[in-house]
Order: sequence, then C-alpha cells, then structure tokens
Amino acid sequence: MGSTSPHQPRKDEFFKLRPDATRRGKRHGVVFDNEGALLATARLILLPEAGGFPPLRETPRLVYRERQGVPLQDLEGGFSGYWRASERLRQVMEEIDPDAFVFADTDYRLEDGSKGPTSFRCDVVRTLDALDEEASQLDIVISDEYTAGNTTA
Repeated sequence: MGSTSPHQPRKDEFFKLRPDATRRGKRHGVVFDNEGALLATARLILLPEAGGFPPLRETPRLVYRERQGVPLQDLEGGFSGYWRASERLRQVMEEIDPDAFVFADTDYRLEDGSKGPTSFRCDVVRTLDALDEEASQLDIVISDEYTAGNTTA
C-alpha cells in the first residue's frame, strides 16, 4: 500500500471553492476596462442568466491600476458575473474536475500597458451536492433568499 499525501482529500471529503471576499488589506486594483463596450442592451453584467460565455465583439480587457489596490490572487470574483482565474488555477481545476468549469480568455494588462499574467474568465457549469438528502435526517428550508433555493437546517 503506497503512502498518501497529506494534501489529498479523504473519502467523502469535499471543498467549497469560491473567491475570498474577506481577505485582509486593500482590495484588488484590477478594473474591467471595456465592460461597457461588451454589454448587451439592458444587461448589467456579461454573464448570461443561463451561464457560459456569450459571443463578444472584442476580448474582455482587465487592467491593473496599482493606486486602486493590490494585484490579483489566483481566484477573484466580481468580473461582470465571472470569476477571474490564473493559468495555474485553471490547470488545477481542469485536472481535478474538467467538467465543472469553463474558461474564456481575457486580455490582462498592467498599468503601463504591458501584458500581465495569463488570465481567464471562469464560469462554474456543474456543482455537486455534498449531502445525500435521501439518506440523511434533516430539515430543508426552501426560500428565494438562498442561491440554490434551499438550505439545510
């Protein structure tokens, strides 16, 4: 029997992946530079209600402005409905669960106009329930206040 890495998940262990909205310090200093030019009429964000990536006239452009905050982390939220993922995080996500995420290119620039690190818009296209409701004893609360319509109590 081979040794197991302490970084490998145990049987029935799961992780919730999301951007860290509570990180300490300054917020990131990246702005969605051409969002207005990409939005369809009457839409406030690029992400369609059904998810995925709509056809766009140009590649979304993100620009880092140092005076507005710190550089991006591997996973950031708030980009017109999408997550922003680094190249190394994309590789990890695709290796662990290639059917859960889709990615689209962005043009990430530094303040001086030079090309920044490779960056992608990321959309979650498949989620898994970590709870077997049929085999569990629980109370389910259904409400429009919850993202998926329900939560366990």
